[in-house]
Amino acid sequence: AVRKLSELKTKEAVNELVKARGDAIEYVRESAAKGIEELGLSAEEKLAAYMHGLTSGNATVRWVSLAELGKLKDRRAVSGVKGLVNDRDDEVRKLAIEVLGLLGGNEAEIFIAKLDDRSLEIVVGAIRELGNLKAVKAVELIKAKTVYDSTGVRLAAVEALGEMGEGKKEVLARMGDDSKSVRDAAEHVLGSLKASRDEMIEGYKSALRSSS
Repeated sequence: AVRKLSELKTKEAVNELVKARGDAIEYVRESAAKGIEELGLSAEEKLAAYMHGLTSGNATVRWVSLAELGKLKDRRAVSGVKGLVNDRDDEVRKLAIEVLGLLGGNEAEIFIAKLDDRSLEIVVGAIRELGNLKAVKAVELIKAKTVYDSTGVRLAAVEALGEMGEGKKEVLARMGDDSKSVRDAAEHVLGSLKASRDEMIEGYKSALRSSS
């Protein structure tokens, strides 16, 4: 059936092939992907097909459609991708945040809303996107994440503050973090934040105290 669909180039056939990429059988998924590739669709046709895929009830199809839209980098997909930042599936929400960043969906409010997501991976992704955007309205929220329980979240927060040129006090405090990766990131970021020699010394003292 997949092979027959790939011989057609109607909108309905393309949509069915996209749907088949979420099939439970690996062979069907692979055949569908190959079939779509062999159709030689234009960027416009791919955009339409994968925008339609975002509305699928199958999480795999939604994830695949997001990934393909990320490759297309067409800003017309932003509205559809926005609709999945609150998807019930953690992996879909995580990818939606990443793709919004790729598409230049610079709505800081969307990323701010994800700072309290139940998935830490999504929280980390939102922090990184806010750092890339240098979203001033998120600075205080990101400062608060530098003392979060998760090492990954603290690391992302320190790096984001470096991108934003903010939070010297909070980054200095991370010089004494339990995690070496966070401490290393803090030391690196403090260079861009232009920490004074005395401030750096205090930071190193804090690190020594935490390790003793």
